[in-house]
Amino acid sequence: MPITEPTDAELLHAIGASNDREAFRAFFRRWAGRVHAWALRSHPDAVQADEVVQDVFLRVWRHAARFDPARAAVSTWLWTVARNVRVDRMRRDHPRWLDLDDVVAPTEPEASPAYQVEAAQQSARVRDAVAELPPDQLTVLNLAYWEGRTLSEVATVTGVPLGTVKSRVRLALERLRARVDGE
Repeated sequence: MPITEPTDAELLHAIGASNDREAFRAFFRRWAGRVHAWALRSHPDAVQADEVVQDVFLRVWRHAARFDPARAAVSTWLWTVARNVRVDRMRRDHPRWLDLDDVVAPTEPEASPAYQVEAAQQSARVRDAVAELPPDQLTVLNLAYWEGRTLSEVATVTGVPLGTVKSRVRLALERLRARVDGE
């Protein structure tokens, strides 16, 4: 009779229920390569990518008991953990978010006057487009992009369902793109 390997969900259950080191080793062997490849795309520096992988699997070890197979697939849960690690690291490494002018139209001291004029005009177009957004769309953009909150946090803060928050962000970005590209 062939020996079957435990599923990822079974491994997470063993990790969460009894801190099973062998289950963790097996889970790590299955997923570490994929998480590392993803981390390298997000952090080209190999040392930072290794730290991200370490943080992800540390959270897996600590929070495996929270995994609920009725709510999500193992891959969905793991990639959510990985995304949260990346967001937390970004917040830690860059605690002060950039101004809209810095993001949209950076100017450099050695930039030509023509470039500086174009950058200022583009910044003005973006500011005008943002000012024309409906209040509900402006609120979610402020919270998600300028305050750096996750969409789940935006939903909690605003008391609006997550799906509605996602729709408002998408609609706002489409409006901004159409307005700025149209000019």
